[in-house]
Amino acid sequence: MEPGTGYLVMTSHLPPKRITATVRFFRAVSAVRRQLATADGLIGYPLRAKPLARDYWTLSVWKDDTALGSSCAPLRTCR
Repeated sequence: MEPGTGYLVMTSHLPPKRITATVRFFRAVSAVRRQLATADGLIGYPLRAKPLARDYWTLSVWKDDTALGSSCAPLRTCR
């Protein structure tokens, strides 16, 4: 990250209704992480997971809106 440079930050809160949705959620997370590993313009991303509480938070930092848009377009989870 460069001082004085603006970045795009995206957050999401994902509370599945049932604990059984956790397995499906983590499969989707694996697919998303594989795509993010090659995403141009991604600065970084963490996932805060509390599976027993069914509480998940994501945060991603992008170089700009164009980088987010081009990397997110193929994912159903971004729609």
